[in-house]
Amino acid sequence: MSAARGLLRSGSAATVAQLVRIVGLQVTHAIVGRVVPPDEWGVWNWLEPLFLVLATVRDLGLPQHVMRTRPMPFGNYLRIELVWGGILAALVFVGAPWIALANAESNPVLVRAIQALALALLIDAVGS
Repeated sequence: MSAARGLLRSGSAATVAQLVRIVGLQVTHAIVGRVVPPDEWGVWNWLEPLFLVLATVRDLGLPQHVMRTRPMPFGNYLRIELVWGGILAALVFVGAPWIALANAESNPVLVRAIQALALALLIDAVGS
């Protein structure tokens, strides 16, 4: 494969992956915005760092490792992200009522928001 064709293929794959992540995150945030009433938006200040930590746990440091490995094992990376990301997202989805208890002002809205963001965690895994 020529260098130009490889660059086009790689760039196209990166663009599609980034689009999946952007669309997935925007749709999920729109869902969370509909689920969480405006007077409860302080909940977002608690949810955002929680899911940033969960995304870091989901990645396991693999993106940096994959970029250093030659040849780059993208297929294996995708499988790991799908399996581990799926397990983590399922645990967060099912455990949402217990996770919500960690917030001082736990309420049913928070549980639905955690469940919606658990789906975003999985979508982001596929996009990465």
